[in-house]
Amino acid sequence: MKTRMAQAPTQASVSATATAFTISTNEVSTQALEDDTEIELSAHATVDVDYTPGQRVVRLRAGGATFDVAKDPNRPFIVLADGLRATALGTKFRVSLAPTVRVEVYEGVVGVTERQAKAGAMTLKLTAGQVYQRPNSSKTRIGVVQERNKPPSL
Repeated sequence: MKTRMAQAPTQASVSATATAFTISTNEVSTQALEDDTEIELSAHATVDVDYTPGQRVVRLRAGGATFDVAKDPNRPFIVLADGLRATALGTKFRVSLAPTVRVEVYEGVVGVTERQAKAGAMTLKLTAGQVYQRPNSSKTRIGVVQERNKPPSL
């Protein structure tokens, strides 16, 4: 099911400079955002979307989602999930929370940063075919990077 979002769905609040809303679904669905980025949500996924003039932020609250990001070098696209930050300017990648926190890159490059107790957190650069994963709510926030041949089906 693909939905074009001319207006923000559930719990929308819109101003002249920013758009923020929540998307929840009980089935696999694809949502097109205002910048032509597409989010394919897995069943039982929930995301909060917050677009401002300087950045595009999606917070994954539950489930998983695949992002086909519209290129916009002036507004990075950021996905936040359980202390992880995945940043892209124009690419296709997936972030999921269960059973592990996982970032899979299908096209382009994604920077992955874990929330750290100290300043100076390291950002990993993942390229197409690479996967980063770690246990949910890991205290050490240390994951592994591995190669992947093809995207999984939902």
